[in-house]
Amino acid sequence: MPKDRLAKVKNRNKKILQSCIIMIITILIIIGLGGYFLARSYINKMNLISTKDQEQVESSEQIPEEDTIDEVLSEDLVTEGTDSPEDAISKMEENIIKNMEDKSTPIATDKDVLNVLLIGSDTRKAGGSGRSDAMIIISINKKTKKIIATSILRDIYLQIPSGESNRINSAYAYGGADLLMETIEQNFKIQLDRFASIDFYSFMDIVDAVGGVMIEVTEPEIPIINEYVRNLNRLTGAEEEQDIL
Repeated sequence: MPKDRLAKVKNRNKKILQSCIIMIITILIIIGLGGYFLARSYINKMNLISTKDQEQVESSEQIPEEDTIDEVLSEDLVTEGTDSPEDAISKMEENIIKNMEDKSTPIATDKDVLNVLLIGSDTRKAGGSGRSDAMIIISINKKTKKIIATSILRDIYLQIPSGESNRINSAYAYGGADLLMETIEQNFKIQLDRFASIDFYSFMDIVDAVGGVMIEVTEPEIPIINEYVRNLNRLTGAEEEQDIL
């Protein structure tokens, strides 16, 4: 190949290489700028709270003096009364009764789905029923091989099959797991096949069984946690136990 032609080929290849490098750098700059502005847009949507503001929020969330820890822990009865207007309650109960009497919606069932109700009771007395402050339906689909967890809000106001209207967590206090499952089935039209229930004591046993659980605790939370521990120690007869924090 003649020298002049060889030189032309080298120059052309050099220009192609330079063009490729410039194109790559341009693409990287565009990607970088796009990522920067995208990050800025997300940051601007954040609700940033300063350390001082967070301390004020935490201090405002302390348990009021009139509601002592002893009263909170010893409470194992269904609370009655409400701040809602009487006419609003009556209207709500009318709608609840109408929905319960309407049998047009059958209870949903599926041979491939197993629904297990997990119940977390707030009782702190051995043998007590308490209220179901945690209710999670675990739906195991054998066909799709998927598991779905559905949490039920404990303060939903509805009709309990025993004949009165109240918060859903009261059903467990009135009639245990059977009444709670019946309440869920009739109000939400979903079949429940099994249930598992735990209280404060069994929950502590579960934590011990897995070797404990590491959690991050802030300074204002320490005296509150220790107060709960002392009360639980008194209930379990272990008053000599020291604070955990």
